Amino acid sequence: MSREELIKLVLGVSSELEDAEARFRKAQEELNAALAEIERLRALSRKERADRFGPRREDVNAFDEAESLDAKERKPEAGKRGRKPGFEKDLSWYESRASETVHVWPGGAGGLPDGHEEIGREVSYKCVWVRGFAKVVRYVRHKTKAPDGSIAYPDCSADPFQKSVCTPSLAAALMANKFLLGIPYYRQEKLLLAAAGVDRQDMCRWQMRSTELLKPIADLLLERLLGSASRAVYSDETTLRCVLEKKGKCYLWVFCSGFYDHPVYYYSFENGRGHEHPAAVLRGYDGWLETDAWGAYALLEGVKNCYCWAHARRKFFDYLKGLPDAKKEGSVAFGALRMIDALFAREAGFKREGLGPAGIKEARNRPDYLAALAEIRGYLGSFEYEEGSALGNAAHYLLDRWDGFVEYVNNGHVEMSNNISERAIKPFVIDRKNFLFAFSGDGAESSATYFTLQQTARANGLDPEKYVAKCLELCAGRDPKGDYSDLLPWELCKKYDLK
Repeated sequence: MSREELIKLVLGVSSELEDAEARFRKAQEELNAALAEIERLRALSRKERADRFGPRREDVNAFDEAESLDAKERKPEAGKRGRKPGFEKDLSWYESRASETVHVWPGGAGGLPDGHEEIGREVSYKCVWVRGFAKVVRYVRHKTKAPDGSIAYPDCSADPFQKSVCTPSLAAALMANKFLLGIPYYRQEKLLLAAAGVDRQDMCRWQMRSTELLKPIADLLLERLLGSASRAVYSDETTLRCVLEKKGKCYLWVFCSGFYDHPVYYYSFENGRGHEHPAAVLRGYDGWLETDAWGAYALLEGVKNCYCWAHARRKFFDYLKGLPDAKKEGSVAFGALRMIDALFAREAGFKREGLGPAGIKEARNRPDYLAALAEIRGYLGSFEYEEGSALGNAAHYLLDRWDGFVEYVNNGHVEMSNNISERAIKPFVIDRKNFLFAFSGDGAESSATYFTLQQTARANGLDPEKYVAKCLELCAGRDPKGDYSDLLPWELCKKYDLK
């Protein structure tokens, strides 16, 4: 074989080897990609099994009936008579069950005023709810004629539900059944007062009237929340579908006070999730706001954003769910969890030691505490992460928002986590399973107003049904722009037994 032929043969073999090597590298890349996809699916499967069957702790066709008032009149069911205009309730049910009669005379007199002549009377009925049954009270309102010929009528301004069988106690019970116990009005219609001719439309009207009376108290609670001495507010939101809103998918927001203030939970219905919605509620608030780091909060002017460490921790914990047990302890996520848990343990120690906000702020700014925060940042920043990976997303979620995550050290009133507002939104999320969506914005706002009083009363250790009933009783006849400070939960409970 000549020298030229030998060179040609070697070059041909080299070319074939390069082609084979290129094919091998391509096959290897495809294999690695397939293995990565298999591992991703396995991790996803392990996480789904853990979410479905594992412990919940993170340890190492109904509708919202109040909105239907704006809708067209319901058509009667086939074979049933519908309610016609001018329909009057059958009062025989009330008359046969009336256990008490109250006579109401003009001017609040105990009987017929001197010189007056009775010229007529009007009989009506009220249902007073007494924990489990409706007590029917007969009201006889007397109309009299004075000696000078003038006609005197009884004053009914103290009745918040005039020309209705409803009373504050009944309205409070119906709303508590719906929002506290999760029993929608269409079920209560069949269970409670069906024989009395009370249907869900009546209940809806009573709710709308109740929240109209209660709105000034809710507004005052928000004012006290934003003006608190701690200057710390916690916020969260959840979805609520609304039929008549163009967007359809709306949101219920909650704004809560902290550990060191009178408990206040304020709920607000908004038709979106943009920053303009919390801005409208906060109205120039310039204190500390603890949230889940949703981007809209960062656009609020003047607010000192604090981000929830429980959310940051959860991302690492969810990543660990997808790892085989043998790889968990040595992973980056496991190390991050241990350091974050050590911070939470320090915070719990401050509470056990009885430190107040000033003491907590001082302890957080000690060199050892600040070094622990810096260690977390340095630890997570020392690794390179695959773009788009779950671990990379968890690490960058914390690192990219670091200033917001450490802002809490500047105010001892602010907690490390946003758990207080997470717990505050949970009751509504549970109730939403019974009323799947709202019909109109007015009804959703009514629900938010009631929820404000209900959850604030609960947080202050009061019975929400008793508290709302007493507020309705005392709100009637008041100027909506007047002073309602005596009806705040921590004030009203001083005068009445509301527990």
